[in-house]
Amino acid sequence: MTTTISVVTNHEEPTVTTAEAMALLGLDRSAVIRYIALGRLTPARKLPGVNGAYLFHRADVVALADQRRADLQAALDRIGAS
Repeated sequence: MTTTISVVTNHEEPTVTTAEAMALLGLDRSAVIRYIALGRLTPARKLPGVNGAYLFHRADVVALADQRRADLQAALDRIGAS
């Protein structure tokens, strides 16, 4: 007799809420929603319901925040305001 064992692991990436994304990005809620509409930020999922919250992969939000900082620094460097 052979016994089969199934192991289920959850390897989902850590997610953050819209409020956490706002804090990491330094943006208000309307700007985060605008980023979604423009395709600059993609939700990992949306919770059920008409007003279901968006969840974002934390790594995506951190990468976007890093890019925003780099873009700002580059702009400041161009005008000599660093």
